[in-house]
Amino acid sequence: MDGNISENIYELDKPIKAAVFNHTYYDKSTLQARTEAAGEQLVDCLRDDLGITDIDHHLNLTKQGVLNALINLSKRGDEYSGLIIGVSSHGDLEDPYGNYNEIIHAKDMPFAKNELWKHFENEIGWKDKPIILFIQACRGTDSTPGVLYAQDVGDEEAPKEKFTVPKYPNLFIMNASQPGTVSFRWNDTTPFIESLVEVLRERATTWDLQSIATHVCHNVALSFEACNVDHDHYKCSLQMPCFETTLTKKFYFPVKDFKEEVFTKEYEIEKKGLAMLFFYDYAGSEFPTRENIEVDQHLLKETLNKLHFDIEIHHNKGFHQLIAILSDQSKLDKYDMSLVVFSGYGERDELILPDANIGVNDIWQSFLGEKDHPLLKKPKMFIISACPHPSDDPLIEIEGVSGKFDKLNIPRVPPAENVQTCRSHVEGVTNIPITADLLICFESAAGRVRYADDQYEGTPYFKYLCDALLDKDNQDFASALVMANRKFKKLMDEEYDDDFEYYRETPIFFTTLRKLFPIIRK
Repeated sequence: MDGNISENIYELDKPIKAAVFNHTYYDKSTLQARTEAAGEQLVDCLRDDLGITDIDHHLNLTKQGVLNALINLSKRGDEYSGLIIGVSSHGDLEDPYGNYNEIIHAKDMPFAKNELWKHFENEIGWKDKPIILFIQACRGTDSTPGVLYAQDVGDEEAPKEKFTVPKYPNLFIMNASQPGTVSFRWNDTTPFIESLVEVLRERATTWDLQSIATHVCHNVALSFEACNVDHDHYKCSLQMPCFETTLTKKFYFPVKDFKEEVFTKEYEIEKKGLAMLFFYDYAGSEFPTRENIEVDQHLLKETLNKLHFDIEIHHNKGFHQLIAILSDQSKLDKYDMSLVVFSGYGERDELILPDANIGVNDIWQSFLGEKDHPLLKKPKMFIISACPHPSDDPLIEIEGVSGKFDKLNIPRVPPAENVQTCRSHVEGVTNIPITADLLICFESAAGRVRYADDQYEGTPYFKYLCDALLDKDNQDFASALVMANRKFKKLMDEEYDDDFEYYRETPIFFTTLRKLFPIIRK
């Protein structure tokens, strides 16, 4: 991007590198062959529309070939200002009902999905540079139920959706579908790649990456539906792209004739929002009492009072109380947006309550869009801050709740695969995925410690988040989260210099938002 570079924008003073891994056939006979079209579409767009000339297009590599290419790229960070990785292949869960381990299929065998980014984590050449991934692959065999606006689709039980996250700053990972679900085919390509390329061609000269990705989510969610799946479980089956990010700045593609336009598509907010704040300073005798929660409580209440929210504050609620409050309040029809904050104890994919543990995904289950749900098509935000206990020692790793979950509670429906899709075409009838319009923020990504701060009695991340929400430079919640990420990373850099061996706290958010979630200030 030409023009003034501020601390809010990634500076691209060197070329952008791109690598596309395109898999079309496999040694395993049960994996259906794919055309080269999806990968080629992405390569053509990167070269012809975005002006990226240094592109490695890998076709049908073995697992070791993929890993070798990634390791080689990880050593070349000094040559580039950023990296784009594209993947087109089959994907799955290694064990859909046990350990949540996403895989991508290479020609000869699968590899763990996190291989795509983990080799870059401790490479000084890539420090503070954006690494962007576009991944076209199934993430399991479940479908994404849809909600039909115009007619009843039955009362099938909604699945308990779960998500996974990366763990270090400056990553942006966009997936064709949400975790656990299939990704559709469309003609010789896919709805995700088709929409991604279309929006990049039209908007890379005007919008930042996050705006582009949000619009792709909107297009795919509302424009495509399964057309060759007859089983009742797949009635109104849709596809919900998503992205997860630890970016700390805005990213603009380095295209010619760039002229920034503000992305203005936003949710219509006419009524107030409801903010439910759950604070815990006790979870049983085996856990230390959390101190200073009143500092966070006061700060959040004071901030949200300025942002068009009614506020409820709850302390040390047990399992049944928590579920009942979420269920009842999520169905009130007097609100146009919702915010849930959980600040307490947790580990891996469970929140620890005084009387029981609860899956973190249960926090948002009652908010998923069902027919006639008052929050259908409206933005829903969740902020999770939970670990066994905080620490100010960066050499001690504490695995708190971070967004990496298994798939234990997904209903075991007949698997879907190789699903052909078509554009939605019935006039006046619109479907929407039940998991659309979510913004889920985790204070600390997988394997990262939560820190105390000698200069602030409460949780440092809440302080930076509240500052960002009140900063008038941020007109939407996702932009405020990026600013909070940037300020928190600056704290980590100042505190621990450039030592990558420290387990730095790295905030992250996951989103299926289809528009901007506007911040409305009083």
